[in-house]
Amino acid sequence: MGTVRWTYNQCLIAIEKVDTKWNKKDLRARCINVVNFKNDTKLKWVIETPYPIRDGAMRDLLKGYSSNFASNKQFKMKFRSKKDPRQSIVIHFQHWGSSPVSLLLVQPSELRTMIYVLFFSRIHFISLNPK
Repeated sequence: MGTVRWTYNQCLIAIEKVDTKWNKKDLRARCINVVNFKNDTKLKWVIETPYPIRDGAMRDLLKGYSSNFASNKQFKMKFRSKKDPRQSIVIHFQHWGSSPVSLLLVQPSELRTMIYVLFFSRIHFISLNPK
């Protein structure tokens, strides 16, 4: 979850402060591709998270921009926070694995996390709630 949140926030910074266009090609080149993290020893941990997961964080941000522009109201995109009790991650079916059900090993600090999994055209919600 940390890498997804970090990637989302880096894409938001790139759009708002670095004047990167809010399209997939430019954001991938600046915030997602492995080339950006290979030589930086402080950011090697980003590569440990698979590309499709990081790409999903970027897509979440772009969906947020699209939906806010569609409403024709003034808006300001917010950074994702570690303290937020509800966080999400998108895992597309093609990257989920060969079996229809996979075991998720979750750390105790992430038990309240909502995981959204996309299967074909439907979204299945998996709620990891300690209650």
